[in-house]
Amino acid sequence: QRRMGDSALAVLAPLLAEARRAEDHPSELGLTLSRAAILAVLGNAQGAEEAARRGLQLAVALGDTTGRLRALRWLAVSAELEGRGGEAAALYRRLLELASVRGDREHQAYARLGLAYRRLLAGDAAGARDDYLRVVALFRELGNARFELIALTGLGRAYGGLGEPEKERECYLKVLQGARRLRDPFREGEALNNLGVVEFYLGDLAAARRHYEEAYALQRSGGNLPGAVVAAKNVAVAHTYLGRYEHAARILDEALEIAERNGLGQLQPMVLEQLAAVRRQQGKLAEAAGLFRRSLALGDAATPGDYLEPTLGLAFTLGLMDSAAAGLSLVEEAERRQRGKRPPAATLRLERQAGDLLYRLGRYREGLGRYRRADRIAAGAGLDLYRIWPLAMAGACWRALGEPDSALALLNRSAEIWEASRADQRDLEWREQFGAWGMMVFSRLARVHLEHPARDAEPERVRRAFECLQRFKARVLYERMMGPADSAGRAAAPPRGSGVGLDELQGRVLREGELFLDVTSGSEESYLFAVTRGECRVVRLPDRLAPFMARLQRFYRLLAEPGRGAGDPEAKGFVAAASRALGDSLLGPIADLLAKSRRVILAPDEAFNLVPLGALVPPGPSGQPLILTHEVVRVPSAAILAELRGRGERSGSRRGARVLALAGSRTPEGRALPGAVREVAWLGRHFRHVVARVGSGRSAAPPATDSLAGYDVLHLAAHARLDDGNPWRSGILLAGDRNSIADPYLRASRIAAMRLGARLAALSACESAGGQIVSGEGVLGLTGAFASAGVPAVVATLWPVSDRATERLMEEFYRGLARGRTAAAALRGAQLELRAAPATRHPFYWAGFVLAGDGEVRVRLEPRLPWAWAAAGAVAVVCAGLVLARVRLGKGMAGGDSP
Repeated sequence: QRRMGDSALAVLAPLLAEARRAEDHPSELGLTLSRAAILAVLGNAQGAEEAARRGLQLAVALGDTTGRLRALRWLAVSAELEGRGGEAAALYRRLLELASVRGDREHQAYARLGLAYRRLLAGDAAGARDDYLRVVALFRELGNARFELIALTGLGRAYGGLGEPEKERECYLKVLQGARRLRDPFREGEALNNLGVVEFYLGDLAAARRHYEEAYALQRSGGNLPGAVVAAKNVAVAHTYLGRYEHAARILDEALEIAERNGLGQLQPMVLEQLAAVRRQQGKLAEAAGLFRRSLALGDAATPGDYLEPTLGLAFTLGLMDSAAAGLSLVEEAERRQRGKRPPAATLRLERQAGDLLYRLGRYREGLGRYRRADRIAAGAGLDLYRIWPLAMAGACWRALGEPDSALALLNRSAEIWEASRADQRDLEWREQFGAWGMMVFSRLARVHLEHPARDAEPERVRRAFECLQRFKARVLYERMMGPADSAGRAAAPPRGSGVGLDELQGRVLREGELFLDVTSGSEESYLFAVTRGECRVVRLPDRLAPFMARLQRFYRLLAEPGRGAGDPEAKGFVAAASRALGDSLLGPIADLLAKSRRVILAPDEAFNLVPLGALVPPGPSGQPLILTHEVVRVPSAAILAELRGRGERSGSRRGARVLALAGSRTPEGRALPGAVREVAWLGRHFRHVVARVGSGRSAAPPATDSLAGYDVLHLAAHARLDDGNPWRSGILLAGDRNSIADPYLRASRIAAMRLGARLAALSACESAGGQIVSGEGVLGLTGAFASAGVPAVVATLWPVSDRATERLMEEFYRGLARGRTAAAALRGAQLELRAAPATRHPFYWAGFVLAGDGEVRVRLEPRLPWAWAAAGAVAVVCAGLVLARVRLGKGMAGGDSP
């Protein structure tokens, strides 16, 4: 469309110049108005206005009424494009009056279309609906199919403003079909974008994202700059919901540049508002507030959308900046200025925002009223997804007002809606993001259970709180077991309330001497549940959580950066001090339970996923890290531990284990990985039933799904790529052709969709335990993918570790497995060997190795070495197939490059 428009302007230019030179005013009028139309369609508001004003002058001088009608039409459109809504409305009325006198039905239709749009923007959705219905019929009678689609689009928006999303969707589907029939990419892209808005509103977030991305691609390729800016904003909204903030910001910066460069002033407030929302999510509150104020300054205060959305955004941001009173004043001013002009969706957001600010100010009863009104609006519109927050927060208000029974009723209803809404999300990424909403609800439920009823003994209240949170985590577990596919034939989610109860965890799942630690990061309070076979205790972590998190982040960074964490004396001092401080914060309240256990199983949450638990120093006179006295294992939740232990028990075998050892020989840049090749070759030489394969650089795609089946151990030594913004895109580079169209990575989403019989998986790759951290979901990415595929134990690393240290640790680990140790015991023994050596004493070298899953797993492997060697006591290292995650950090680190 852009190219066609530019070509048409190029053709018009010499003709218009010739008409002016010859003073051929009738020809100049026709050419000038054609120029105004083209510039308006291309979004060049200023150029369109200049041409339309010149056309109006010529038409008046010539007494050409048709010319006057055309000029008024394009003057109104250009005023609309520049955000001058009041002026546009006046021009549409002049156009309608003149067209009615002249009996020009076509220009009457154009005028009524513009007036319907102004009425819609003014918040009169019912009046706009009636106007659009009339305009749709009028354009149909005129045989103007293209403008019938435009009117149908407006009608859909009017239905949306009235809270009738099904009718809205029906309108947009008609537009989409008509646009494709007319081969109009402009209108097709707009219809896709609007369908995305409806699906987003109804809660089908995956469908919304697909529509947005299709619309953005169509509008960009077709040169429809206003449509591209709108679609870009919505694509950015989707990425913001997924936590891809920098990606969203880049899209918005590009959209803002397009709007500024092309005079699309009316679109700038919308883009600035979303960019402000992204910066707020990143914690850049001052920048976000400034962007919201810019949006307000550029917007049309008479237009509800242009004023209300940035006002609510600024109010929320001020609340986060401890200026809740100022934020509430903004919301109340917005209410006064736009009373009766808001569609239901805007009123819903306003009520919720007012409730949030009142809650922050401690005005709980007023907040309760706001939340209940927000819930009624959402329920009336059939939008259960948007009831989750107000119901949960209304419950929080009742709790603060000393009414726990009322709080429980609302929180339970919110939890039920969350579960139902989450199950409807077929896209795995969107389901993961729903975890944050669920944690907000269930952490508040747990808080009420811990306090109420006071007459119940504390152990019973703790039990209810623990099982409440496990109900939330059980939902996540079973959805993970479904994998990322969205087919209806996959296993259904479990009935509400199913999962692992405390009795089952203590009686069947946990072994004697095991201490299960479940950390939950709530929105107001965080909890550590400590469970043994005989006791369940809760530790509340509210006041000390913020300093704990800050110290943890720095602790992790120093351990993950060998140059600082291993060599810098100041960094060493901080690591030593932080090990004690963090150990005291997390392990101090349960020191007595710790003293009676031999293995700690950690189910972390959010930043707690970064905890190298074995490196922490519990309080006590020894001053030694936990690894000296305990085995350490991590799992996403108690339910996953129970599921994986069940698999481990069912999949035991007396036969020699079959091992599939795969190596990627090169990085994406083509750099060789000789260490990975040697590792796989070593496995093949030393053990029977090992299938050792090395990527030759010719394979265009990773191994087929069925090629990973039938093995007891999977060992993958290769370059890994982690995608924190999209954890299910994380992958291991096992194919060699980086120029192939086929995806050379074995992606986490593909692994999760498999059904593997392996008991152990080894990810010998950079930071293979990493991935996006999502509240309540555990660490996603590659380790989570193997758990989803049915593998009960995975060994990986939290950060890159040197080759030399990794090789030494592997040898000790294999010796432990050869002696019949469990995977957890063998890993601990290997870590202790490294810690005992002066050169590798620093936790950088040993604390990053983790066992995820069931630490009790054993694998029976058969050595290839001669019996004489075994009799002489020179038994070689026995490979259990659980090869530890390993990174070659390049020159200076013994043996190989960094994967």
